[in-house]
Amino acid sequence: ALDKNAYTPNSWTASNVDALAAAAKAVEKDMFADEAGANQAKADNAAAALNAAIAKLVKVADKAALAAAIAAAPTNAAGYTPDSWAPFAAALADANAVNADANATQDAVDAAVAALATAQGNLVEKADKAALAAAIEAYESLDEEDYTPESWAEADLAYAISEAKAVANLKYRFRQSAGMVNHTPITF
Repeated sequence: ALDKNAYTPNSWTASNVDALAAAAKAVEKDMFADEAGANQAKADNAAAALNAAIAKLVKVADKAALAAAIAAAPTNAAGYTPDSWAPFAAALADANAVNADANATQDAVDAAVAALATAQGNLVEKADKAALAAAIEAYESLDEEDYTPESWAEADLAYAISEAKAVANLKYRFRQSAGMVNHTPITF
């Protein structure tokens, strides 16, 4: 016997399995009453119709990976750039819709998991530039006359401050190493 709960509600209804199974049982009952085999064609047709209906059934999707991906997804847009959050939010909404859909196929579930993972991997964290802003302010307040000409030239503070300001104006996070900015964007 088929377990109705193992298949999507839409495929069960569209396949009309319950009605076809009842008709097949009725034909089977007639078969035993008709020993001459006159109802063989009815039995063959009923069996073919039932097998065709069963072939159209769609198994209920395993949504465990999708549920886990949704549960692990970030929920606070404030920590990410708007340009990276928008596609992630759309993928998360789609994943939630697929998760709630009793008729979702396994292919749809797998695609939602993949799309959510890709969008989450493309999230870009907003930079915490407070330390950089403080360093820029501190270095801009230095007076060249307080340093030897050689050390001032070697430090090239004008260039360093210019580069730091450029980094401060960027819209994505940078790695920081030993208090210095490494100009390699973080990728996920």
